[in-house]
Amino acid sequence: MARKQRIESIDVKPPEFDRKQYIRRELLDSKLSFIVLPLAIVLGIVSGYLFSINVAVAAVVGLAGMLAIPFIFKFMGIDLKKELLSDEKKKLTEDERKAESRGYLMKNVGQMGMYFLTWLAIFVLMLNMPITDVSPPAYLNVKAKIGSDGWVYLNSGQIELKTNGTASGKKVTLNALVTDNTGVGNVTFVVDDVSYKPTQKGDEFEFSGLAPNSPMNVRIEGKDTLGHSSSTSFKVIITVK
Repeated sequence: MARKQRIESIDVKPPEFDRKQYIRRELLDSKLSFIVLPLAIVLGIVSGYLFSINVAVAAVVGLAGMLAIPFIFKFMGIDLKKELLSDEKKKLTEDERKAESRGYLMKNVGQMGMYFLTWLAIFVLMLNMPITDVSPPAYLNVKAKIGSDGWVYLNSGQIELKTNGTASGKKVTLNALVTDNTGVGNVTFVVDDVSYKPTQKGDEFEFSGLAPNSPMNVRIEGKDTLGHSSSTSFKVIITVK
């Protein structure tokens, strides 16, 4: 016969709920949040503006704000140690004291974590449209043609135009698609150090009527509505078949 297993009952007594302490600590959490969140928002905006000047400085400002949180609490008269660690006169077991120490540590870590996530969200928002545009115009589908021949696209820093008979009397046309986040403000075609103002149709800029010359040194200069500028250079080589 199987021996009957003896089951012993253990009287488990839940810890006594301290209502006043619970309310006090909930109010403390709210108070800490009202300090940390505005700090993170302000420094996120500051870091966003500093990013265009120096990336390292922008990151250091955000990190310094996070590390300064415990000192800011002390400066504002908030004593987390007094609130979260029991008085030495109270008789607590070693486990209870370790639990209180972990709670104190996690409170600081939690506030720093909330600061970092909020700061990062504001920082990323500041670096993106429509708040900030740090990118200059980009040049796509750069092409050229001579006379009524078909378009030839830019390849490896040059456009090679081949025409029948002779190039004399034929005109060269340049075309480029220029794009930017905020909109293109000004585009200039510079051919052999002479500037030309192209016609615009949407994002396409075109200039025609150029006398053929091989090679033609071309530079397209663009500026967006916020003043960011860029350029692209290439050669146009004309050969007669």
